Amino acid sequence: MIQKTKIRGFCLSFALFFATAFVNLLNAQQTGYFEAPYSREYEDIMANRMKIGIDTFLTNYTKQVVRGRENLWDRNFSSWEAYEASISSNREHLRKIIGIDKPRSLPDLNVKSSPGNGTMISETEKCIIYEIEWPVKDGLVSEGLLLVPKEGAKTSIVVVPDADELAESYAGMVPGKEALALRLAEGGAQVIIPILINRQTELSGSDSLTSHAPWMGEGETASIWTNETHREWIHRQSYMMGQHIIGLEAEKVMSAIDWFKETQPDLNVGIMGYGEGGLLALYTAALDIRIDVAWVSGYFGPREELWQEPVYRNVWGLLREFGDAEVASLIAPRKLVIEQSPVPNVKEPLTPKNGQVDHALPGRLETPSNKEVRREFDRLKEIFPKSGKVQPDFFLTSVKDYHGSEQAISRFSKYLGMDTPSKIETQIQLKDLRPGFSSQHRQSKVFHNMQEYIQDMIPGAERNRYAFLKGDTSSPENWEKDMEVYIKKFYSELVGEIDVPLLPLNPRIRQVYDEPGWKGYEVILDVWEGVFSWGILAVPNDIEQGEQRPVVVLQHGIRGLPSTAIESKSYKGVVPALANRGFVVFSPHNPYQFTIRKANAIKATAFSVIIPQHKQILKFLGSLDYVDADRIALYGKSFGGRTALRVPIVLKEYRAVISSAYFNDWVRKTVSTEYRNSFFFENSGGIYEWNMGNTFTHAEMASVICPRPFMVESGYFDGVAAHESVAYEFAKVKRLYGRLGIGKLAELEFFWGGHDINGEGTFKFLHEHLNWPEPKNPTKEQQVKK
Repeated sequence: MIQKTKIRGFCLSFALFFATAFVNLLNAQQTGYFEAPYSREYEDIMANRMKIGIDTFLTNYTKQVVRGRENLWDRNFSSWEAYEASISSNREHLRKIIGIDKPRSLPDLNVKSSPGNGTMISETEKCIIYEIEWPVKDGLVSEGLLLVPKEGAKTSIVVVPDADELAESYAGMVPGKEALALRLAEGGAQVIIPILINRQTELSGSDSLTSHAPWMGEGETASIWTNETHREWIHRQSYMMGQHIIGLEAEKVMSAIDWFKETQPDLNVGIMGYGEGGLLALYTAALDIRIDVAWVSGYFGPREELWQEPVYRNVWGLLREFGDAEVASLIAPRKLVIEQSPVPNVKEPLTPKNGQVDHALPGRLETPSNKEVRREFDRLKEIFPKSGKVQPDFFLTSVKDYHGSEQAISRFSKYLGMDTPSKIETQIQLKDLRPGFSSQHRQSKVFHNMQEYIQDMIPGAERNRYAFLKGDTSSPENWEKDMEVYIKKFYSELVGEIDVPLLPLNPRIRQVYDEPGWKGYEVILDVWEGVFSWGILAVPNDIEQGEQRPVVVLQHGIRGLPSTAIESKSYKGVVPALANRGFVVFSPHNPYQFTIRKANAIKATAFSVIIPQHKQILKFLGSLDYVDADRIALYGKSFGGRTALRVPIVLKEYRAVISSAYFNDWVRKTVSTEYRNSFFFENSGGIYEWNMGNTFTHAEMASVICPRPFMVESGYFDGVAAHESVAYEFAKVKRLYGRLGIGKLAELEFFWGGHDINGEGTFKFLHEHLNWPEPKNPTKEQQVKK
């Protein structure tokens, strides 16, 4: 039972430790720590304090990162040619972080026809409208509308509506809309309007999933539908595979431009977009130098609060190098029109309906103020020295309650070399010649095509990972040496390293447990300003003077607290059992609940914080005279098992590793839309890591931990993953250890249980690899609770 007791010594060798602890206890009380008795309520307060501290740190660190952006650019303003060459690496990096990495299909636009109605779907005196589709790459197909002026095209334009706008509303086929694309077409432009994935939720789910736990009699199939928008649904699966809905839709636009340039190469090319389409217009123009003029509406402003926008705008590390001004600077010397207009009214998650589960992530869009947009526009202009030879032609205009203003269309037309087209009566509604046309049916086709494109990547991802991670298997030493480069890649590219010096430990300690075989101490350690490590240190009572003991760091999972591994039923008293066996045990708090997306925008994840916290923990443990710093293991359950797979890659002081109730086929777990256990059907945003499917999944992480002893503990009835998936993934690890001649160092234990600690094979593993004698006849106190 948790209790607050007076610190008292139990061994002469601890005299200095206790004296220091007493001083630090007084200091902690003066700074607001240890003011209340240790209890579950106190732990909740401390966990929230840690969350707030991390969030505040990330806010301040974001400002630091943004100030350092210029260090990632090396612009040359001596001429336009020199400028283009100097920004090419930044353009390629933007292309990379939105997942544009494959050649596109050859241009092949197909006009769709309706039975009995020919090929066109509508027309005016000056323009014919067609429904079209065209290949993009590897089975990805785009659909949309094509508007062709009857007297021949003078220019080519892609018009990208917001995700929730109909293409037909831009083509004069919906009354009350501005019919902007039709206006441009009647002014002499051939126009393509691509269809985007919308923000509805009707398609986000399945009636034919592999059951959550068929081995428990649940049946073979399951049905579940979520309130995740279609854009979030696509984002979740694509992000893990190094793809992004922004990049996929930008490539749809680029493939339309491929067709423009294939059929009429001499015409100027423009792009106009609003809302989500404005984002695509900005990014596509930045990446595709064939676009002569871009018109961005309802999307331009400060991006430091990207983490509050919908999750499908989450781009890994974007803010380190790019704000909207930096992206726009890639468009120069080409022309840019920015129309400040109200952004689409988006607030997510949407209310669940028709039995949907509430698993969508929060996000909102808010119209920036005139001042904020002007400040970002001024930042864009300030990139280019006023006295230099490189002076871009960018135009900013503002409208209060609509988009498609006369100022914007006039400047856009002028930049393209065409006359400003005449206005069209907003009440016009052209006749649609498609019998029984359904925009919902079209959206379903576009959605499922993109989903299938991503799902088809799953088998090839394993091949990519085999090609990615290679090392010399002639000896454990050679393998470990070759893994150094992967450790750096892992920390930099998958986790994201926060390059801020750690503070001195400044340990604050008080006793909170007094048990027959061990005593427990609450420990707080500084990491960064406002960020701390925190946990319970369990010390056996029988340590003799001068003796050094091995340590097990026991990491809890989601919704856990430091006392969880001591008192929670599913942990079965693992910390007391280990302490009663003679191990020093540290049970730290795992801060899984802070704002992960705030970290993602600056190229960081939960483990960008957790790894430095563990670094301080290891430093603290190594400072204790009764601890053998060469015999420290990490044993984690659930999210703690996730921690056990990641932290030891960077921190080699962990000499043995156990991942419990977590290890499995992670691509299937996070990317497959056919598996009930998939994280599609959870609201855990922090689980997604950029391009993980092609680089480091569970087998690869264990391979980088190799040749240190590694073990997986998994219950047959654990709903996290079927044991078939666990065994499949672990077989790759066992094969590597076997090739290195150290097969006995990799172990897998299945046990008859669920999402629990088992504490049998893992205890033997810890005794063996931490070189600590195992009791021949363990007492009740030395075993986990059954």
